[in-house]
Amino acid sequence: MLYRMCTLFEFVFTHRGKHQVSELLWNRQAPAVIYSTSMVSRDYGHLALVVPLFVQSYNKNAVIAFDLRFDPQSLINLEGDALKHAVFSNPETQLSGHFAG
Repeated sequence: MLYRMCTLFEFVFTHRGKHQVSELLWNRQAPAVIYSTSMVSRDYGHLALVVPLFVQSYNKNAVIAFDLRFDPQSLINLEGDALKHAVFSNPETQLSGHFAG
């Protein structure tokens, strides 16, 4: 058990910088990542399995990701402002699984 804890600590310590995390995010051998945030309900342990889609053009530290708990079809059929609203809407709206257009 101690060995596993040391290995996990080493992994986290090695990947603490944004450049190391970026390499992990865009590695297509593991396309999904576990994301921890207060924007995800406590019912889900503040965790979500997401797929990173792209980096914001005006903020290189921000990654737009899709939460795999939801059906992507709800976003695929949206255009322009409706898509922007769905992607950047209130997290509580997103958690309901319904994207307003």
